[in-house]
Amino acid sequence: MKNEAKKVKILIPRMRPDEEDEFVSVNNETFIIAKGVEVEVPEYVAEVVLRAREMRYANLVSQRSGYAH
Repeated sequence: MKNEAKKVKILIPRMRPDEEDEFVSVNNETFIIAKGVEVEVPEYVAEVVLRAREMRYANLVSQRSGYAH
């Protein structure tokens, strides 16, 4: 069950003072994750946050290199 999911600590940096918190949805469960502070979330949520960050970075690199998918 999801309530029994292992919890992990994550920190999503706040890049600008006016930046909103992170919205994450996994299988109809919604999480609003505060940026700039360490929070504890289920491991599967941390995995989604990590994958999203990796995808944003990859897109940024490809845009700056001129590579189009």
